[in-house]
Amino acid sequence: MRSFLNNSNNINKCEEMNWALFKKNPVMVNKYRYYSLDLSEYEFKKWADIPLDSDISIEFIDSNFLKRTNHDNYDEIIGMINEKWISGEVFLKEGFGFCLVKDNSIISWCISDYNIDNQCEIGVETDDEYRGRGYATIVVSEVLNYCKERGLRKVGWHCMDSNVGSYKLEEKVGFKRMDDYITYQAWFNIFDNFLVNGDYCLTETEDYKKAAEYYEKAFDMKLNNSSDYLDSVIFSEKDNIKWCYYNTACAWALSGECERAFSNLQKAYG
Repeated sequence: MRSFLNNSNNINKCEEMNWALFKKNPVMVNKYRYYSLDLSEYEFKKWADIPLDSDISIEFIDSNFLKRTNHDNYDEIIGMINEKWISGEVFLKEGFGFCLVKDNSIISWCISDYNIDNQCEIGVETDDEYRGRGYATIVVSEVLNYCKERGLRKVGWHCMDSNVGSYKLEEKVGFKRMDDYITYQAWFNIFDNFLVNGDYCLTETEDYKKAAEYYEKAFDMKLNNSSDYLDSVIFSEKDNIKWCYYNTACAWALSGECERAFSNLQKAYG
């Protein structure tokens, strides 16, 4: 479950609702920014000042492109489409996107979502190896040019408040900050919720001890063969089980608990 709030009264109400729904189970809290671009104020841009190597091409994401399943980061593109669209077929009919391709790798991509009438929202990603080179600026600009050509009037963009690179890019290409809001997120399956919150504390808030404790609470439920453990989505895959124990080991190690770290590391590779 995820809820969105942007004022103190709603925040208080949602905290009460979260407590009623999840009792003492953890809830992840994130701050977001919302940006918008009025395309009537946008001028077509070609970023000729950003050099592209001769082996990098700008490509439209269509049905032919999606057949090239051997490309690196292809799964990232499909994952982004599946997250925002009912199906790939609906995306190809109503959505659009551009990407940069180098050799056999998709190195940066921008895809529309929530297309309604004359407006849409977009999301952008760049492969870690190619960040900081202006490639995201290129694909976003291509998408905005395409939006204007299609007669769209407004483009929206959400990003986490901690994602400095994202909102600096938004401001660079002309988006204006319109709102700030908070999201509360949790899983109804308590076992999976402990695991997800463990990952959240490990990678986002860097509260390593709390991360380890959340993982261990899930493992206690596993020992007790709880119904939520038996219904777990996360523990239904062998590789996920290894990652959970490995992440627990990392969390304990970063907390200075070496013995508990090695114990979980053995479980990850045992």
